Amino acid sequence: MLDEQSCSKPKYEDKMPYRAFWIQSDHLRVISGEPSERRNFLDEMLIFASPAYDKNQKNYRTALTSRNRVIQSILDREATK
Repeated sequence: MLDEQSCSKPKYEDKMPYRAFWIQSDHLRVISGEPSERRNFLDEMLIFASPAYDKNQKNYRTALTSRNRVIQSILDREATK
């Protein structure tokens, strides 16, 4: 059994630029899974570390979707000529 002293919060913890997170067995898909799973995992960790990242991520995805629609409409127009 661990004593209370060994489980206490380190004095430098508030100055650490990162937070701890728990890795579960299904997170191993990050290593062996699809690239999209790795991106999603990293996005979740970045949102956890910096909640402002969530807003930036959503803005990026919205811009990317809009860009893809414009490209697709151009391709569709070119194909009908």
